[in-house]
Amino acid sequence: MKKIDTLAETFADSWSRFVHDLAGIAVLKVEGITRSKAASGQAPGPYEAQLVPLVEKIAEGLHEDKDSLLQAVHAELTEDPASWPVLSYLMREFEFFHELASFSGGDDVDGAVEAGRTIRGSFEEVFTTIPGKVRKTLRVLDGVLDLLKKAA
Repeated sequence: MKKIDTLAETFADSWSRFVHDLAGIAVLKVEGITRSKAASGQAPGPYEAQLVPLVEKIAEGLHEDKDSLLQAVHAELTEDPASWPVLSYLMREFEFFHELASFSGGDDVDGAVEAGRTIRGSFEEVFTTIPGKVRKTLRVLDGVLDLLKKAA
């Protein structure tokens, strides 16, 4: 049981860092759109100023809901201990994204947004029992990322 607790905690911490990195990339994207519009003499759209606080609030909500994620991961590992390799793979994806977000310096924001969406999708495929609040928040985050893609 202690091993499952440790694995669940490790996964939840890895997920939290992924969410933080994804929010940071989304903020960079919004800032890039705003700078691009300013350089071309266009006024920023009314939603752009509101997107940064929204993305930050989404990330905060996902961080605050860590307990329900821990419970879901714990349940997954308890029901099927063989699922650890899949969770481990997801953690490697989270780590890849962290490196992409950290080392790109904002140079490949569009690539990072797409990578983030792909990883988020992998997460949802693995967890059939994602807590409701986490699932809803992920949908909102996906909507924001979709808006950012269209706004580019």
